[in-house]
Amino acid sequence: MTPKERYGRLLRRAVRRRGVLASDVARAVGAHSSSMSDWMNGKKMPQLDYQLALAETLMYDPLRTFAISLRTKRCELCGHEFVDQTKHVIARYCSKRHAKRASAQMAKGRRQEAHKSDRAELAIMREAVRLYCVGCEPSGVCRTAECPLRPVSPLPLLHIERQADLVEHRPTEKMLAYLSKRYDAA
Repeated sequence: MTPKERYGRLLRRAVRRRGVLASDVARAVGAHSSSMSDWMNGKKMPQLDYQLALAETLMYDPLRTFAISLRTKRCELCGHEFVDQTKHVIARYCSKRHAKRASAQMAKGRRQEAHKSDRAELAIMREAVRLYCVGCEPSGVCRTAECPLRPVSPLPLLHIERQADLVEHRPTEKMLAYLSKRYDAA
């Protein structure tokens, strides 16, 4: 049985105990008789102010107790109990201040997660550029200033005066094997 149906059963019992018409009770609390019918049949749940007015008008404390117990919740931020007085019983926090604080914390968490994923993507991209550059220049020094990756390459650019020094040195066997393999493949 749903809470609406349980409340409707309690309300019907209270009306029968008092021996009054439902339309008279509805008029006394300032509601339409059709709303009273929906509440009694368990189709809808009245707002808290109507629930409290019904309990007082019918002098039936179990109605009040049940209404309060249905709407008693724990604040998701501080953990204190509170009575949800919203129309659709959807409050998650005991005050507007706590709702704003929780919203700010969630937004901060989303921003931090976005920053983490951005940093992870950046690290992956940097590693890809580094591997490409090391594959292109196994000596660890970039010789092509016109390379499109030059602005982001981790390899130092070979200066003109150092190029003459490198030309005098003979390439190692490993470097010759790499170059011949690379140019044979192309």
